[in-house]
Amino acid sequence: NGMSPNTAAAMAAAAAEVPTPLLLVYARLATFLQTDGVPHIARELDSFFPGGGGGGGGGRGGGETMTGGWTPGSFNADECLRMSAAAASALVSAYVEASGRRLSLMVRRSMSTPNWLDMKEPRDVRPLADFLLDDLAGIEAETAQILEDG
Repeated sequence: NGMSPNTAAAMAAAAAEVPTPLLLVYARLATFLQTDGVPHIARELDSFFPGGGGGGGGGRGGGETMTGGWTPGSFNADECLRMSAAAASALVSAYVEASGRRLSLMVRRSMSTPNWLDMKEPRDVRPLADFLLDDLAGIEAETAQILEDG
């Protein structure tokens, strides 16, 4: 992944405060930008500014001159595609991390709460197994609803 460790750490810290389904929505948006948005913008710039308005590479970024006009070649589509892919990957990773953390906490609390010396022999599956399966089914449903296949 093309992100610096500081950027990835900052995204992970910010992701801890965001509801997990929203991380998937953001990842979907970043993927849309990568697959459809940036190529469409590049094509439009090429049509408005023949001779190098929106293709890959080139330019310092920014896109506008002091007079407010467009500087041909200043839209770096390749960089936008790379950043969109890195953002989508980081957001899905943050979703997986947050979901795993939630499941881990559930298991940890379940294992540390009972006094195991006083426990009777188990006769049935512990409720934790049902909670874990329900939570995993919920994660699967969220990802299937928000993200595309693949």
